[in-house]
Amino acid sequence: MSGNVTPLRPAARGGWRAEWPAVVAAAVRPEFRVGVLHPERSNLVLFGRPCAVDGCPSPGRGRHLLCVAHGSQFRKRGGLDVDAWLALPGERGGPRVQRSLRELGVCQVAGCGRSAWTRVLCYSHKQRWRRTAGRPELAHYCATTAPRFQGWETQPPASCAVDGCRFPRMTRTALCDGHQGRFAERRRRKGYTLERFLAECAHLGQPRYVFEGLPEPLRSELQFGLQCFSDRHTNTMRPAVFADAVGRLRERGYRSLYDALPYILDDAGRETRRLLEFVRERLDELADAHRGREEWERDEWRVERLGIDTHDQLGPARLSFLFCDEPWLRALIKRWIRWRLACGLTLSTIRWNLGGVRRFVEFCQDTGRPLRGPFDITRRLLEDWLAHVATHPVEPGTRARWLGALRMFLDNLRRHDWAPGLSPSATYHPREFGRRPQSVPRFLDERVFARLERKEALELLPDQTTRTLVQILIETGLRAIDARTLPLDALSHDAAGAPYLRYFNHKLARERYLPITPALAEAVRHQQDSVRGRFPDSQPCLLPRQRQNPDGSRSYCYATLVLRLRDWVRALDLRDEHGRLVAVTPHRFRHTVATRMINNGVPQIAVQQLLDHETPRMTNIYARLHDQTLRAEFDRYQRRINIRGETVPLDPEGPLSDAAWAKENLARAKQTLPNGYCGLPLQQSCPHPNACLTCDHFLTTEEFLPLHRDQLERTERLLADAERNGNQRLVEMNTPVKLNLVRIIEGLEALQPHDQEEADAA
Repeated sequence: MSGNVTPLRPAARGGWRAEWPAVVAAAVRPEFRVGVLHPERSNLVLFGRPCAVDGCPSPGRGRHLLCVAHGSQFRKRGGLDVDAWLALPGERGGPRVQRSLRELGVCQVAGCGRSAWTRVLCYSHKQRWRRTAGRPELAHYCATTAPRFQGWETQPPASCAVDGCRFPRMTRTALCDGHQGRFAERRRRKGYTLERFLAECAHLGQPRYVFEGLPEPLRSELQFGLQCFSDRHTNTMRPAVFADAVGRLRERGYRSLYDALPYILDDAGRETRRLLEFVRERLDELADAHRGREEWERDEWRVERLGIDTHDQLGPARLSFLFCDEPWLRALIKRWIRWRLACGLTLSTIRWNLGGVRRFVEFCQDTGRPLRGPFDITRRLLEDWLAHVATHPVEPGTRARWLGALRMFLDNLRRHDWAPGLSPSATYHPREFGRRPQSVPRFLDERVFARLERKEALELLPDQTTRTLVQILIETGLRAIDARTLPLDALSHDAAGAPYLRYFNHKLARERYLPITPALAEAVRHQQDSVRGRFPDSQPCLLPRQRQNPDGSRSYCYATLVLRLRDWVRALDLRDEHGRLVAVTPHRFRHTVATRMINNGVPQIAVQQLLDHETPRMTNIYARLHDQTLRAEFDRYQRRINIRGETVPLDPEGPLSDAAWAKENLARAKQTLPNGYCGLPLQQSCPHPNACLTCDHFLTTEEFLPLHRDQLERTERLLADAERNGNQRLVEMNTPVKLNLVRIIEGLEALQPHDQEEADAA
């Protein structure tokens, strides 16, 4: 803040501001209306979670849950796991009691019984020792000095005023020698009182929030802000950040946050800025409630005030209507967005709706076509906007969303009669949006996916929560938001003991069950035990975020998941055929799981149920992919052998390629053979369906090679028995079968070296 800036005073902001100090003071609860607030240990927001060192009264910080002092000791020790360090005794480099928390020592003079002002002597003996000629050694002085001097009180003194202190108080103070020494050091601070010292001694090592010396209404504003922060119960407060904010306000002499902001934010740290902005937001809510003003009346809505949970939302938590200069149109847009929110649409959909209308309004303003009323929205104007969007360098799907949002807005205005005078022709028709490109699944290559599934690869993820989440995504194909928000009791079993995962489908707003493997169920059980150990007194979710989550109720952050996957790919050095790092996103696991199931022959209706698609339309994408995958393999290998062991090729570029593939695909569906396929056209019927190994239409591939070898072995045994028994007819019938089997096996075996060379090259 520059020195020539004069902050505005509350009196200059309107008559209602005169009532502001009383309004904000009345909103503060009694437990926050104090000079120094010492939060209870049960308050996970203001106190935090206790330090991991047994007996330490301070709150823990970071992933190891160590207080500042013990965290410093742990870092200096180095080379040990935190659990191993906690098990060590203090004399061997383990956790030691903080210096400020150590018990007072007793005066070393035999029989004195008073607490030590320093580490050795009480105040009186220390002063006598300093005045003794030559200042003898302390050990000799303690051994030769009388415990009491002439003039000392004959009656035993009262105990020290510090609660729990066993030492007697000094003659002229309410404290013992040791506590009086500590109080003397702190009394140099301005406004530091004995009452505050006694309160701090009762809460040694614990966080405190100081409001003393602040003017009204600033004091009540900060108390109210801290109260709201505690009630919000999402983040953990850092007392140092609060002290920094109070210090800045005190140093500049502000009397209210309405005077301080935004000036104080110019040079404040990030956490201090966020805290002061949070307090200011809560004060605005209180002021609006006092004046009877609703959030809908603003031109910029704060989403969290609308009752929408923004913890797992991406993007700004505000909906701004400041882009529209025309008051009548701004009011209609706000009314439409409010109605859409009331219909239960998600925040991301609302942002797309508002974005499409905003771009149209900005186009009108930039091209000099002000919208003075509904009659200015004409078909000609919409055609110009359509032509402008068609040349805009964005994806076709984005263009369709922009046009669809404007069309929906105009149609809703006419349907609800919100804009009389709006032309009936001012709309778009579905064909004007253009043909959207057919979406293709963004599945991961099987080679990449197989590496990600390995146990040693999962071990590279930084923590157990992230590993469990990635395992769930890889095996189940859940959407990221559905997996991140799993409840702690998500694991269920049916009557046969098979495990299921209970989740909430956010896209369709319904709860579902998904069958999982025993291995994944075991990983979920380990995660449940870990979470219950971390949050024993609360109701956490299964996959809580690591930081700013005092009670474990906040689910794993999506942005953190994306960053962890990116770092994971770098650690594994996963690259595609062009040498670039593979882009692994949470949703690509879902596409890969669906592709795997379809390619492995899982019925489409079963895939639809497992992925919980509302209609078969989305699942059809994977069904089309299945057919393309089989055709690609068919074109690539063309390893079909007839009964004479000859390869039957198919030219993938030939004019009959598609027709031949359709014939083979239909033939496979028409008749199932245990050891190959029928190459007879679909329209013809087989006159001898049980004599395939002597039929010229019989085709087979390498996958049936074990069956052919087994059948050859059985045929040879049958021929040997027939010759031994003199059954010539049986020998005549099976000799051609044996010959064809030998040819088939030799032909298939001739293909294997080539396959092995291709596999080695891959």
